[in-house]
Amino acid sequence: MSTRVLTQRWHPVWAGLSYGALTLILTYPLVGRLSSALPSDLGDPLLNTWILWWNSTVLPFSEAW
Repeated sequence: MSTRVLTQRWHPVWAGLSYGALTLILTYPLVGRLSSALPSDLGDPLLNTWILWWNSTVLPFSEAW
């Protein structure tokens, strides 16, 4: 295999790592307190957090859903 093919295979990996690092940098104050802190006010962030929690705990197409 040529080096060009090998480097092209790593492009998605580097892109994912770059976006992950950028996300951590831009959300720095919240990174250490993700389980206990909400950004901004208690309106939309609290609702979105609850919706994400509910979607991760309730089985779709069940009685609870």
